[in-house]
Amino acid sequence: MSFVYETPQANPTATFARRGGSTLFEIGEAAWRSALYVDNFNAAQTSLDRAYEDRIARVKAETGIVLENPLRTAESRFTRQKDMNEVSPIRKSKLFGGPGEQGRDPYQILLDQEQKRFSDRLAEIAAQHPDKAALIGSEISVEDDAKRLAQKAEGDLLSAITARDGIGKWGALLAGGMAGAMRDPLQVMTLFAGAGPGTGRSIAARILSIASKEALVNGATEALFQPTVQAWREEAGLPHGLNEAMSNVAFATALGGAFGLAGGAIAEGARAFRGVELDAAAELAAARNDVSPDARAALSGDVDAARRILPEIREALPAEVRGALDQADQLDHLDATRPASVSRTAHDQNAARATRLAEDGDFPGFIPDAEQTARIADQLIAIDDATAIRQLKEAAGEQGRSLVSYLIDAGGLKPDIAELEQIGATRVSRSFEGRLVRPGGKSLDYAREAVAEAGYFDHLYGTPEEAVARSTPADLLNLIEDELGGKPAFPPGIVSDAARQAAETVAANRRAVEARVAEMQAMAGPGVDDKIITRAVEIAERDGGDPADAFERAVMEQPEPKAAPSEIDVEEMARRLGNFVIEERLAPVPAVTDKPRVQRAVASYLSENAEKIDPRDVILQDKPQWAYVLDREGKTWKLKRPFHEDFFNAIRANENQHDEALGNAAEFAIFRVSHIAESFTGGVDFFGFPTNRQIKAFRKLKHAMGGREDTFSVSLWRAPGPNAGVRSGEVLPGWSDDELKAASEYRPATLEANGLDDPMPSRLPEDPQEAAFRAEYGDTEVMNDAGEMVPLSAYMDELDRQAEIAELVELCKVTP
Repeated sequence: MSFVYETPQANPTATFARRGGSTLFEIGEAAWRSALYVDNFNAAQTSLDRAYEDRIARVKAETGIVLENPLRTAESRFTRQKDMNEVSPIRKSKLFGGPGEQGRDPYQILLDQEQKRFSDRLAEIAAQHPDKAALIGSEISVEDDAKRLAQKAEGDLLSAITARDGIGKWGALLAGGMAGAMRDPLQVMTLFAGAGPGTGRSIAARILSIASKEALVNGATEALFQPTVQAWREEAGLPHGLNEAMSNVAFATALGGAFGLAGGAIAEGARAFRGVELDAAAELAAARNDVSPDARAALSGDVDAARRILPEIREALPAEVRGALDQADQLDHLDATRPASVSRTAHDQNAARATRLAEDGDFPGFIPDAEQTARIADQLIAIDDATAIRQLKEAAGEQGRSLVSYLIDAGGLKPDIAELEQIGATRVSRSFEGRLVRPGGKSLDYAREAVAEAGYFDHLYGTPEEAVARSTPADLLNLIEDELGGKPAFPPGIVSDAARQAAETVAANRRAVEARVAEMQAMAGPGVDDKIITRAVEIAERDGGDPADAFERAVMEQPEPKAAPSEIDVEEMARRLGNFVIEERLAPVPAVTDKPRVQRAVASYLSENAEKIDPRDVILQDKPQWAYVLDREGKTWKLKRPFHEDFFNAIRANENQHDEALGNAAEFAIFRVSHIAESFTGGVDFFGFPTNRQIKAFRKLKHAMGGREDTFSVSLWRAPGPNAGVRSGEVLPGWSDDELKAASEYRPATLEANGLDDPMPSRLPEDPQEAAFRAEYGDTEVMNDAGEMVPLSAYMDELDRQAEIAELVELCKVTP
């Protein structure tokens, strides 16, 4: 078929290639550019850098003026200042450029400055060369150029890959994407071990999306030229004929019409899509009324939908597409196992490193999670604003005087100045120095000039000369008010020296703490909780010794974790239910991912098709048997029918969702009550540890029915396990899934009609009470599920066989 075999087409207009198609080199180059500008971890930065370089080249070509790339200039400045310790790493301090007051990262501040300088210079050049303004593009944002660059790279790749048939293009796509990933600093260390967080995911997603579109759209035309394909295969000595043709058609129309183009719609679809580009054809196909929801989603580019439909035709897919499916499954598993305390990037990197260890046995140590390192360092060294100000005061106090001390030494300020009274300056005094406001003090303007000459206004006006000429008394009052509020003012030289000393001390301390945290992370491995790492570092710092010993002691200090909800204590459950015997089902049930949908479906069904009753009123029923639901809130619902089958069919979304999985998702329990003669008995199925309200309702129910141990049989289904519902071998030799499902449905009277014999003898010894009950009432006729009157003993035998068969089927579903 069109993208599985490199074959000539019977009608070239039936393909979705542009005229002339595209070469494998073009596909690989397009994939490489898409990785650089769209998919890589640093794609946004790379696109913006390329956009600046293009703009710089255009300005030079038109005017001869050479501009500097602001990204590269900012990076150079930041590196230089960092080496000189002019950029403090303290994130919590307002004084040293952290994001406290300014809310900005030091590098971002430098980048904004350089980008503004570039924009201003570009505007100047445009004003100097008005005839070149449109070509220079001073009115067009460079960021918009970067976005257009990324959009073009993605569009070029889609056009190139959809313009070529055959399996070769998938290899070119994969090779180009991997080459592009080698320009990603995050990808280089993880690409070849798998599970890369950027390009690896994007390549898999793109392959699956395009492959599903081609399968869906080309499935409409495949039947038209199958005879030509078969003739060519026969000539080439390959398998051919009707069966082979049907197999190829099935490639695009698997799952019995799941693609919505079965039967007579094939020819119609072929005429509709002929000659249309793939995306346009996919959009046209998605608009059809007979297209299934999954197919419509896949045609619209939904990768998850593509993953749901492509496995059904896996064997017909090219190796690269099958590999993309496997990679997507691996990424899902990787994401599902990521601990909450580990960032996604760090988890991916450590998974790749673990893979490398498994391959060569040379373990280089775990990669510390930088985000976790910063979090723990913040806890271990909490440098807040008050501490930073105190350090600044102490450092400055040794070298110079604050503004208020300077004014007091200079004779103070004269009284009767209203502004000084308003800011509280009239009450200020210094031990052994005197009062700030006192008779004979200087006027505000005289004091302003003296303060300006001493350099206290340099941060406002640049130099003492400028400050003398331009400063005002209001500037002086503002500085005095700031100092009285806790922020002293010092001459610029003293401030820079004090700040540098404080910053150097704090930065060195933080680097040392981060190094100890990173060493502990590398030894402990990913996923360890912050508080354990923090405690281990504290122990190592306090007592010294080996980090491994400190980590072990920190772990031993932690309280025993509470059991997870899936680790059900059966004895505790029996005690709380008042039932000493609980049958624990061994077969784990598969998980349902969309729990909210199931819960909504349960609530809707019960409100419309069931009656809410008091659990004690169950004994009022007059039917031989009836079905009930006990919801998560402990409310008892009597269904309108005596069986649970309609209830489960109404709330399941597809045939793959088992009853037990639905019960676990919505946290409900189901039970049946039998009323035979004067006796009531029942059986309840819990799909996890029951809630307190469910336990309370059950005890009420059991008490109303007599409260004896044998009143109710209780079954407990385990919560979903990691491999729940996964089967690697045949279910039962000679039996299909549908046949087993039919045999295990709750229709005991029709088991023999389904052709399944009693699979095993009863494993439990006969209950004396049950034997006495059978002896007394065994000949009594009761109505079975099919509406037939049968002896009670025969009906009970059928129930036992049905339970055994149901358990056997569930075990087979998860047993290799």
